[in-house]
Amino acid sequence: MTKKTFISAALIAALVLPAGIAIAQPAAPVPPAATRPAFDADAARALLEGFGLTDIRLDDDDDGHFEFDARTAEGYQVEIEIGRDGEIRKIDLDDDDDDRGSASLIAALPAGVREALSTRGVVALRDYERKPRHFEIEGVTGEGREIEIELRNDNRVGAVSVSDPRGAQQPAFDEAAFTAAVVAAGYQVSSVSQRPRHVEVDAVNPEGEPVRLHADFDGTVYKETLVRGAGGRS
Repeated sequence: MTKKTFISAALIAALVLPAGIAIAQPAAPVPPAATRPAFDADAARALLEGFGLTDIRLDDDDDGHFEFDARTAEGYQVEIEIGRDGEIRKIDLDDDDDDRGSASLIAALPAGVREALSTRGVVALRDYERKPRHFEIEGVTGEGREIEIELRNDNRVGAVSVSDPRGAQQPAFDEAAFTAAVVAAGYQVSSVSQRPRHVEVDAVNPEGEPVRLHADFDGTVYKETLVRGAGGRS
């Protein structure tokens, strides 16, 4: 009668595997990832407090966003809309404080928007709205001019408009000084055309985009429009 010998798996491993190599053990089950807590009204309030806002009051708790009334660090009344994802979608400064704008609110904007505003000398925010494909911003420059900027999602400027204190045409136009002022503002000038009440300039803006500018005779740019279809930065 043939004898059958049963050898344990451990003994087989000891006989077959080289020294120092162990049998792989089954991996421990990985616990499911923690569920991200929902961005609720309290989190939205804390976000606004972090930007120095006070007197914060929840005005509307919609399915898609929160609407708050608050007061800025300067004491201005403001309405702010925040999405359920924590993104600030809209900032609307009270009309009585609109002309002055709020410097403290700029900190609440995305980094790319803040950089674009800084490039154009914007020191205070009046209104801000996040659209599906672009941002719309109204602010005040260091010279006290009202400025409107349309900024695309890739942080490239679509259009700029600055308040134009138009007056009578200056009797003498110094094109060299004018061009130097526009270049100092960050533009590369390709052509200058004097008009009765302003100057039009074909240029490349600080983002590398071909634009058409309207400027005062002293070289202060108050309107910038992207030239569609022209070659620019890719």
